[in-house]
Amino acid sequence: VIFKMSLFDQSEDGGGYRPMAPMLTDLAQDPAYAFGGTFRSDYGAAAPDPAADGALFERRRIDVGLPAEANIEFLAAASGCLFLALSNNHVVKRQFEQNEDLDLTRDKSLKIIRIARIFVDPSAAHILILVATSDNQWDTLYVTVSANTMSKPTILKKFRGFEVTSVAWNIARRGGEDRPTHEMLIGTSTGVIFEADIERGTDKYFKQVVRAEMKAEAVTGLRLERLESRPRDPPDTRRMLAMFCTQSVWYYYCGLVEPSETTPALAGLFVKSNRIPFQQTHPDPSKASDLVFFPVVLPPQHFAWLSTDGVFCGSFTLDKRDGKLVAQERMIQLDEGEAPVGIALTEFHVVLVFASSMQAICLLNDKQVQSQNFMTKRVGAMKGVTVDPVMDGIYAYSTKFIFKIEAANETRDVWQLFLDKGQYDEAKRYAASNPVHLDKIHTREAEQAYAGGFYLKAAELFAKTQRSFEEVCLRFIADHHTDSLLQYLSKKLFSLSRRDQMQATMLCTWMVEIYLNAMNAFKDEGKTEAYRRLQDEFRKFLESSRVREALDKQTAYDLLASHGNIDDLVFYAKLIDDHERIIAHFVQQGEYGRAVEELQKQPHVELFYRFAPVLMPYADHAMVDAFKAHPAIEPRQLIPAFIRYQLARPAVDESNEAVRYLGWCVRARGNKDPAIHNYLLSLYAKMSTDDALLQYLEECSEHPAFDQQYALRLCTQENKLRACVMIYSSMGHYEEAVDLALKVDLNLARQNANKPQQDPELMKKLWLRIARHVVEEEKDVKRAMLVLQECRLLKIQDILPFFPDFSTIDHFQGYILESLGEYNRDIEALRQKMDSATASAEAIREDISELKNKFGVVAATDLCATCQCPLLTRAFYVFPCRHTFHSDCLAKEVYNYLSVAQQRRVQRIQTQMQAAQDSGSYGAITQLKNDLDEIFTEDCVACGEILIRTIDEPFVPSERIDTYIRTWHVHGSVPAEF
Repeated sequence: VIFKMSLFDQSEDGGGYRPMAPMLTDLAQDPAYAFGGTFRSDYGAAAPDPAADGALFERRRIDVGLPAEANIEFLAAASGCLFLALSNNHVVKRQFEQNEDLDLTRDKSLKIIRIARIFVDPSAAHILILVATSDNQWDTLYVTVSANTMSKPTILKKFRGFEVTSVAWNIARRGGEDRPTHEMLIGTSTGVIFEADIERGTDKYFKQVVRAEMKAEAVTGLRLERLESRPRDPPDTRRMLAMFCTQSVWYYYCGLVEPSETTPALAGLFVKSNRIPFQQTHPDPSKASDLVFFPVVLPPQHFAWLSTDGVFCGSFTLDKRDGKLVAQERMIQLDEGEAPVGIALTEFHVVLVFASSMQAICLLNDKQVQSQNFMTKRVGAMKGVTVDPVMDGIYAYSTKFIFKIEAANETRDVWQLFLDKGQYDEAKRYAASNPVHLDKIHTREAEQAYAGGFYLKAAELFAKTQRSFEEVCLRFIADHHTDSLLQYLSKKLFSLSRRDQMQATMLCTWMVEIYLNAMNAFKDEGKTEAYRRLQDEFRKFLESSRVREALDKQTAYDLLASHGNIDDLVFYAKLIDDHERIIAHFVQQGEYGRAVEELQKQPHVELFYRFAPVLMPYADHAMVDAFKAHPAIEPRQLIPAFIRYQLARPAVDESNEAVRYLGWCVRARGNKDPAIHNYLLSLYAKMSTDDALLQYLEECSEHPAFDQQYALRLCTQENKLRACVMIYSSMGHYEEAVDLALKVDLNLARQNANKPQQDPELMKKLWLRIARHVVEEEKDVKRAMLVLQECRLLKIQDILPFFPDFSTIDHFQGYILESLGEYNRDIEALRQKMDSATASAEAIREDISELKNKFGVVAATDLCATCQCPLLTRAFYVFPCRHTFHSDCLAKEVYNYLSVAQQRRVQRIQTQMQAAQDSGSYGAITQLKNDLDEIFTEDCVACGEILIRTIDEPFVPSERIDTYIRTWHVHGSVPAEF
């Protein structure tokens, strides 16, 4: 595969690309970053990133609000608190911008001339104050801090006469303000180190444990640390570390301390066997000396000793062979000139404070990286440095001012220094937030790995860089490192985002080609084991979700097929759930059983429809089981497959799988599709026996789903007469059913003749056909008489015409006599009905005569029910219900409820009456008036049927609604909408 352009660069015609971020220029070629003013930075080749702003260390002044007459003699810090020893013999504790003053001059028994030093434990709960007294003695005062309040100082009597120059608190066993300090180390100005324990303001003991070999030199730095025990350490022992220094000698002890009831408890640590060779320099009393650690509270990782020759520093590593700590030391030489007044240590730098300036030296390359001057004319010369062991604060102080030095951007260029040293993991750790730096680290590490022959590692690293894709690929191809090329492409693939679909597809395609070529090479060389391993790796590659998303399916098939790798082609098809290709492969190989199994595993019914015509002739039983197991299959879609199946086996019997499946669909699933029923019926019709067909027709007799005309033609064609009879009967064609049944079975004809129970005439007609068949065709008089007995609708006279003219009367003489008797009974019943009808008619005539004499009484006060006017003012009607109406009012009221035909009749009668009046034909007028009366007086309009029919009509007609509303209108108001 040849790439004409980079897969990962910007292109004008590519889809889904993203422009690359501009690379920063090489840091080694950039000028050192100038901090401005008196700041400067000098890392050399590891110049700072121009994109990073700010100094490595920043300082700010802390306002402590000192009295004007007091100067700072000494400063200590712990747990965010500052403890100031002032020239007026006051000790000031500053926390949260609030001061607490301890005046040592109040206790006249102390005889204090000045405060020399203050020592505070990391928890800021215990304070040792070294004071010079008026009798030329040194006293050590002990103060506890409780609830931010300093207690009254007490004199430690056993400390008297010793100038305490350093204190090593037992950090691992320190207690609160009311608890003992446990064993602690006290360094003095004579080089002697004591072990002491202070409990409740009293020094329990104060005993010497070791003396510096250089006599008369003060112990300027001291540290005591408990280390983690090792599995081989005896029980109840403690592994301890002690380190101290004078101005010219550095000492280091590491060993086990056994439990002891006697004091000093740490005496066993300071034996020669536990001492590691020490460092010695030339003493110079005019220069400061100190021993600092990082971290201060936790087990130390680095240390620095400010000596007369420079800064002796190192780091601690654990010796796994004997469990001892080994210090890797070196001396950092300082420039000639002003000597430091104090030192502090951070993770990567040594901070030196001079009287007029401060400097930062990097521990990774021993070079000065920052320098800043103090304005001594305003703030005075710096006297010393103290470190807060808990809050990691560095404080430099003069007689009047305190400055806090903070690591603002200490790790800014650390990655470059580790990179220059070849410590790539550390470099990545400190460059994780900067992709430009990470790219540079990965590139350097990849080049080194490639040069060393670690090509797989180099490939993995190159994939993380912005190195040209083509350059890296061509490099691996030229050196024939196929496995490394695959590793590189794989890492590149999985580093792409979802938007880079085009690049991912190209990478996947290329990797598939490489894998196939390599596998073919192993196969040609007969390297079976190597071939299997590579095949497993290739299949794992294909199983990746990223590859399945990006790889073009058809391209992958083409590649696999072109290399003849059928096994992996089937594996890939299964992997992407391409069941169609898998099934097609099994069909081509003639493995029909496996094809059916694969078909059953997939959920798509379309594949059932596609492969059913192919598989049914070879695996009919298994296919039908598969159809039944997938209820989503539409049986209609399988009819072509069943037709092809029938062509392969024309004979139809009970073992036919198409019959089994379609019968299951009809009976178990209640399928009502006419196509299914028609095809199933056609299969039943082709069977040699009629049992299955007749059972099916019986089951569907009430609501047949098949086409009955088609079924009739098919059964006729196949000479299935009984089935034809059943179909005729289900269609209601009983005459055809009986006629056809008479050709098959007389009993079948009798059954069908009894079916039209609701139509006696038809039923009688059907039985007549049966009787005629029995008489004329079978010539069986006895059976004809049985037919007469079975159907009571038939009489002897109905079947007599069917007998021959010369038949004897002996066989049906009884039936003739019975028939004559029935005739007599019918005549008698008819005579009785006629008599009853005559009596009813006479009664009706009498009722009519009585109605003519019926009358009603009308009072003079009666009113018309319609117009409410006196009734007797004009012609009127009186109904039996006692409702009375004027004749014209009634006619007008009833007219509205008449039908259109009745209204036309009324209009016609009125026209005729007018004509009769004009002609003077009074007889015609009377008749026409009677006709109108019949129409208008048929029912009472006030309580009769007319009123019931109009119950859903409104009381006020729509055409009169406006008039009706106005009748309710009150003068002066606005009518609302009705």
